[in-house]
Amino acid sequence: MKTIDLGKYQQWVAVVVTGMITTPVVPLGLGPDMYICKVSDLPESMKSPFSSSLKSSFESFGLEASEKLTLNNPKLLIVPTVNIDEDTVKNALIVADMALALFNKKYFSAKARFINWDRSQGKAIGVVCNEGNFEPITSSNSPFGPGIVKALETDVWDWLLGHFLRGTLNDLGKRIYKCLEWEREAQFSSHITHKFAFNWIGLEAMLPDKECTDSAFVRRYCMVIGAPRGADSKAIMDTLVDNEKFKSNINPMGKVWVKEIKEMYQYRCAIFHEGSSELNSEDIDPKRVEWYYHLTNTLTMRVIGYAVQALIDGVETIEDFWANFMVNHLFSDQNHWLKNGTFHLNDILQHDWENGQKYFEM
Repeated sequence: MKTIDLGKYQQWVAVVVTGMITTPVVPLGLGPDMYICKVSDLPESMKSPFSSSLKSSFESFGLEASEKLTLNNPKLLIVPTVNIDEDTVKNALIVADMALALFNKKYFSAKARFINWDRSQGKAIGVVCNEGNFEPITSSNSPFGPGIVKALETDVWDWLLGHFLRGTLNDLGKRIYKCLEWEREAQFSSHITHKFAFNWIGLEAMLPDKECTDSAFVRRYCMVIGAPRGADSKAIMDTLVDNEKFKSNINPMGKVWVKEIKEMYQYRCAIFHEGSSELNSEDIDPKRVEWYYHLTNTLTMRVIGYAVQALIDGVETIEDFWANFMVNHLFSDQNHWLKNGTFHLNDILQHDWENGQKYFEM
């Protein structure tokens, strides 16, 4: 096949594909249902407006749309669709990714894949066509961060990097570094189940050895959100001169956190296929998993914050961190989260994930 008759399709999605040097027009499926091609294979009348929209898509993802590089006759996966609403485009990308997986099996050594695919948001670099009109697929998240005008002085983050490079991190430092590694894996994974699983592994890295049980998670991470349980609660009150400070600041939604942490652990077991869980992979709700990803992000952010403060205070082991630092620091005047009103992190529990409400993190 040398050309594609796109005139018979009113709506279609074109996604940029990398992982092959060149390609002719390759029909996929039995319809054909999709096509792999190059921009040069498009009808002449489409090339200019299509390339302009594609340039905008690249730029929205923070990539330079250079004619010598990214726009030099890029490879495309063309997917005809019944309409072009967000859900249809999102689902088209998921099906198209599987088409690329099968293409890679058929054409051995091909490594075809999308560029900057955000599976949960249904975004990848590409263009949507609606009755001859082209719209770029744009990123949901800005690729730009702060404008840094002055370098900060050396601090604990530099200490962490320096000791990691020299192989001299203490036990707590190694745990923090490992947790951050898994958080980074989660951030750049395209599959929401993987994002949650990688974050969970990072949270496990912050527990003492042999404590990766649901009860251990409830005990440790309820402390992180200001709802210590049982013996930890008593130990904290023993450190305080005034127990009213404990009673007035303990998290009022502690029982809700207990329930969610236990249910997250059930999902963890079902995904990893280990441990005790009544769930199987067919029972996993993608919307709930996405919410759990945000919950684990929140717990990771806070436990890392406490652990870094413990490093500054000279704590060296994960056991000392939980048994002593957290007990003495959590309800003390040195805990700035207690003083600034962000101690409990309960806002995320109000998130309406069941009805598809998007959760936006800083």
